[in-house]
Amino acid sequence: EDREDGSESTVEDKDEIPRFPAELPLDIPGADVLWEVRQKPVNSDKYYNFSAFALALNELQPGMRERLCCTDSRLRPDMRKLEEGKLDEAAAEKHRLEEKQRESRKARKKLKNKVEWKPRWFSQGKNPATGSEDWNYTGDFWNLEKKLAVEAEIF
Repeated sequence: EDREDGSESTVEDKDEIPRFPAELPLDIPGADVLWEVRQKPVNSDKYYNFSAFALALNELQPGMRERLCCTDSRLRPDMRKLEEGKLDEAAAEKHRLEEKQRESRKARKKLKNKVEWKPRWFSQGKNPATGSEDWNYTGDFWNLEKKLAVEAEIF
């Protein structure tokens, strides 16, 4: 197999991401193009070869924070630090969050024998759409979301 520049490929090349021509000839009569791949951003190789779309998934646009649910992962402090390029702070924040989750899990385990745990936002019952046994949303989350953000210290 040869490289694009005409030289022969080597064993080291097998780990490279395959390159495809910008346009592949797909001449299918009556077909509609639903999506086309875009050029990768400059320096994408330094960012896991993510597309512009993937790179923007955690970005908070002006005005979004007020509209997002308090449990939205884009609001996680470690994700925010990562988005700001503060890798060491992001790693420390992620570690703090994981430790907090471990402690919470231990506390729940201790209570499990004394108090029956019940899901907060779902109840088991008949699914109205399928008629089968399922977990159904109680509808309470959005009513309590603002209160939850303050009291629960999610992150």
